[in-house]
Order: sequence, then C-alpha cells, then structure tokens
Amino acid sequence: KAWRLINNYSTTVRYDLMMMDDVVHCSLNKQQNSIAKVVSRGMATKKAGGSTNNGRDSIGRRLGVKLYPGQQAKAGSIIIRQRGQKFRAGEGVGMGKDHTIFAKVAGVVKMTRLPTNKKRNVVHVQ
Repeated sequence: KAWRLINNYSTTVRYDLMMMDDVVHCSLNKQQNSIAKVVSRGMATKKAGGSTNNGRDSIGRRLGVKLYPGQQAKAGSIIIRQRGQKFRAGEGVGMGKDHTIFAKVAGVVKMTRLPTNKKRNVVHVQ
C-alpha cells in the first residue's frame, strides 16, 4: 500500500491509496481531520468491445413444392410457391401474380417437362 498526496491547497486534502489492483480516493478535512468521501474504482479486466454491423436476419419465405406428383389437389389449393417461373402452369392449374401455382380443378398433381426446354417443369392437375 502506498499513500500519495494529490491536493494540499484547499481545506480538503485528497489522497490516493494505491493498492494492488484498486485505487481508493480519500478526502480528508483539515479542520476536523476526518474522512469525508471514499470512492473505490476497479481496473478494467477486459478491453472494450467494438460495435458490429451484423446480427440481423430475415425469416424464411416458406417457398417450394407443397403438393408433389401423385397427390390429390382440391380446387384452389396451392401446389407450388416460387419466385419467378421455375415451374410453368399447365392444364387445370393457374398462376398467381407472385408466381404461385394453384389448382383450378380437383384432381391428381402431375409434372412434365417442356418439349422445347427439358429443364423446365410444367405442373398439371387432371
């Protein structure tokens, strides 16, 4: 422990008590010779962390095939939810403005390929 004189000019004398990890600030009143205030402050044990721009994520949109080929579809039921025309509308189905394929009639879901483009699927309900 070590006492260090900080201020001896006013009526209050201020000392710092230097300990191993803490600094204790003491104020002594000259007239009354009593301790007026003791403040203890710990040293930082961690470096201050910076801010980040991450930590946000949007929820999933629940896209994909809702009724697979061979399954029964009621009229108006959603068959596929998609972004863009990954699947095309065939017989007995319609396409919404967000490219959702839905059944216009009740029946069995069937998928074929376009004759001009073998990678493109066409959805039918028969």
